Amino acid sequence: MKLALKLNFISKDMALRDQPYFPMYVQDFLTDEKLVECSAEATGVYIRLMCVLHKSEDYGKILLKQKDKQSDKQINNFATKLSKQMPYPVDVVILALNELLTENVLVIEGDFLIQKRMVSDNILSLKRADAGSKGGKFAQAKVKAKTEANPEYVSETEIENGIDFKLNSAFDEIYLESQKMQWKQIDFDFELQAFRNKVTGSPEKYSGHDTGALRLALQSQLRNAKKLPTANGFKKETETAEQIYAKAQKK
Repeated sequence: MKLALKLNFISKDMALRDQPYFPMYVQDFLTDEKLVECSAEATGVYIRLMCVLHKSEDYGKILLKQKDKQSDKQINNFATKLSKQMPYPVDVVILALNELLTENVLVIEGDFLIQKRMVSDNILSLKRADAGSKGGKFAQAKVKAKTEANPEYVSETEIENGIDFKLNSAFDEIYLESQKMQWKQIDFDFELQAFRNKVTGSPEKYSGHDTGALRLALQSQLRNAKKLPTANGFKKETETAEQIYAKAQKK
């Protein structure tokens, strides 16, 4: 007989604005017909602007508050506001915003400066989070009902379903792409699948792990993974930013 296990379902995915990265679709960015028409300066301001938009309270939008309205020209007001968050003078930001608005890379609606792709990405993220939250609550309710009927037993199916949900939440597409870039010296896909098999094979061991704990467990496995062979033996492991910084501190 199995002891009942408490399943800590993730009720809601981390909001996009709380992630340390934002969805940057490289191919779309490089081939964007509107952005191609913009100057190098405008493109540089745009990249910085996307970082600001990512941290904005209303994701993908910047609100021009009453205190920001110092001019009768709205673009100038937005430029003044943004220049405080960028390493560029106001006149450079004004010229960049004019280009980006002319090419419809950005739009102004009322008192908002908007990047429509980021707004739509956020809407999609919230819908997925809501669906995941409802799914987790439904699964948790099923487990609760069964444990109340038989307090000493929870079926393995319910445990595994909870683990699958956690794995999918922890290892989303954006996170995995960033990890593949970092761990080029190993067979990342093989190690990821091996880790997933290990977790789903022992769901009771990982049922209390949240997203952060699962990612740390994967990182531990990746650090001990066998390096891919090359013509000269093994690929040289790329130093992380933390390792480079630590070496510099020792000198």
